[in-house]
Amino acid sequence: MNCTVADGWWSLDRERPVQPEPVKVVAIKALTTGAPGAWVQPSRGKLTEHQLHIALDRLSECR
Repeated sequence: MNCTVADGWWSLDRERPVQPEPVKVVAIKALTTGAPGAWVQPSRGKLTEHQLHIALDRLSECR
């Protein structure tokens, strides 16, 4: 599933260091706090080979 993270801190644009970024959802798994979470992989930029564990409510526009 592909989604958007509204506050992607790994943004490509240095002028706007936080902007919407597309991601691929790899797995749905709770955060260590117990809150709903997801492992995502950025679709562009230097971190495309990395996975990030973020809160599920940060995802939008999923398809």
